[in-house]
Amino acid sequence: MANLSEDGWRAKLKQLMRDTDYDLAEEICFRRLRENPDDSLYLTSLGRIAWEKGDRRDAIIMYRKATQASSENIEAWVLLSGVLIDGGQLESAEAALGEALGLNASSIEARKLLAYLYTRTDRVPEAVHIFESLRKEKAEDPTILEGIGNAYRMIGRRESAVEAYCSWATL
Repeated sequence: MANLSEDGWRAKLKQLMRDTDYDLAEEICFRRLRENPDDSLYLTSLGRIAWEKGDRRDAIIMYRKATQASSENIEAWVLLSGVLIDGGQLESAEAALGEALGLNASSIEARKLLAYLYTRTDRVPEAVHIFESLRKEKAEDPTILEGIGNAYRMIGRRESAVEAYCSWATL
């Protein structure tokens, strides 16, 4: 591979991830980590690759390493929480979301995951509140519309759920 600057390697990795060329992206990550074993970006990318390949365990390991290497890596905290939620590790996911929101309380991705987590842990009114706030910020985000529709349905607000679902369906 070409002799790139660090910015060049990062740009190349970003392009490979966008193109879903995970094998080459993984190779770049391992090469770059040989030079800097605590580079949070490459550790986070390895977590994404593991997750895309369906390996939850390795994804968690890489995201945890990324957050240990840089506790301010909000992306790694958010991605870790998503994998933990998917695996049913809800308390750990909530702790990871707490870390992410401590870094950036306005993070849309972290707040969406927290609202989703609340629907899974019988805190649906809190989820509705978060989803309503998010909807004001990003009215055309399909995941927010689906989430708020589901939350409304769970608390018996049928008409509001239908309206949210219809908005989602017309995007």
